[in-house]
Amino acid sequence: MRAARYLGYPFAAPLFFSLLSLLLPRWLHAAVESAARSPIAERSSSTAVVLGKALSKEQTTADGVGRFQEFEQGAVYWTPETGARVVAGTVFRQWRALDAERGPLGYPVSEEQALPGGGHQLLFQHGLIESGSAGARVHLFPGTRFMADGLVVSDAGQLSSTGPGQFRLRSSQGPGATFECGCRPGSAPDRGGSCQARRVNENTVICLAPSCQGGCALRMTR
Repeated sequence: MRAARYLGYPFAAPLFFSLLSLLLPRWLHAAVESAARSPIAERSSSTAVVLGKALSKEQTTADGVGRFQEFEQGAVYWTPETGARVVAGTVFRQWRALDAERGPLGYPVSEEQALPGGGHQLLFQHGLIESGSAGARVHLFPGTRFMADGLVVSDAGQLSSTGPGQFRLRSSQGPGATFECGCRPGSAPDRGGSCQARRVNENTVICLAPSCQGGCALRMTR
């Protein structure tokens, strides 16, 4: 790492990885390149969502918690808690109109999921946005913290079980909604089974994936 002493970070790191890759077999080149790339760069290059050209470099979010990069059709946001998540199209525009991560929804926590009747759904830390032919619809659940595969509520009375893979979540701002655990987008069920919703304590529900190769994801069904 003598290069780091003479050039200093951040100039030494890319140079070091480039020189190292020349000395490695071809099958290790991809691993070396991946180590030098950020989670946002990895996610933007691997997503099936069309983002278009990059409009900015990676930047720190206003709250200092995460990082983001904007593209023609959306953005990729990253935090240590949520990982790198893609927000695009109608959902992205609606989220930005609500002040993005500084607004009531917080950061995105899931991948975009297709709805049975058309459109898409994306989970955020405190709610979700649905998009369809009629535009975008926001569902807020104050006192709830969503994860990609579960949620935590401040009031245990908000939760009630409705089936092996489903539960009901009440909201102070509406009638509430039913959620289910299913295979992540692009992950087919394995061994013909399904995901399970388990209440691990009175305030927490997680999705277990005994039969989904890519793990489970949480989604609202109504």
